[in-house]
Amino acid sequence: MLREPLTGVVNSPLGTARGSRLWGHERKMAGKTGTSQNPHGDDHGLFVGFYPADEPEIVASAVVEHGLHGSTVARYVRDL
Repeated sequence: MLREPLTGVVNSPLGTARGSRLWGHERKMAGKTGTSQNPHGDDHGLFVGFYPADEPEIVASAVVEHGLHGSTVARYVRDL
């Protein structure tokens, strides 16, 4: 039910984590970005992703303090 929209977050041209797409791979990654407001400075960035999107075997999550946006954090999860 959620697999298709979460795949779009990473693989759609309009997805918030489109910069973390796995180019040249037969299978796709999926995930969800997030941003946590920080009243004391830059916002925190979050991303939870799984691979492959069609039959997940790997799940990873990252939180970067002062990371600004989940879209920037998604690249770290992609590189795992």
